[in-house]
Formats: sequence, structure tokens, C-alpha cells
Amino acid sequence: MNVLSKEKQQIVIGALAEGNSIRSIERLSGIHRDTIMRLGVRVGNACHRNALTHGVTAKAGKRSPLPRWKSPLLIHRKML
Repeated sequence: MNVLSKEKQQIVIGALAEGNSIRSIERLSGIHRDTIMRLGVRVGNACHRNALTHGVTAKAGKRSPLPRWKSPLLIHRKML
């Protein structure tokens, strides 16, 4: 069983936390997307267990100020 080094794990988790897609992390790091997904799930489950243990509740995320029909992705698609 191959194990990612702590440094590579930190890079992947940092990139996921910044909002990078799994495929973009795959391209940048050379780590297979299935490995990235498994690491993300494992860290997410650990965070969930930790939050349950300490009684932390999550609040809803901040919504984008742009309405859905004016999202940057849709604007970009119209320009193509």
C-alpha cells in the first residue's frame, strides 16, 4: 500500500480547502484523483467526528452576491 507523504497530504488538503477542483489538483500535483477523493473523505469524516465530539455546529455557507443567472461561470460560457 502506497502512502502519501505528510507534505503531499497537506498540499492536497490545502488545495481542496481553497476550492480547487479534484482534477485540477490532479494535474498540478500528479496525484491520482481517486487518491485525492479518498483523502478528502477521510479528512472530512475526521472533522465531522471531531465536531460531534466537541459539540460544534456548522453554519450555512455564505451565498454568492450574484444571482444564479449572473454567475461568473454562466457569463464565461456566454462569451465562448
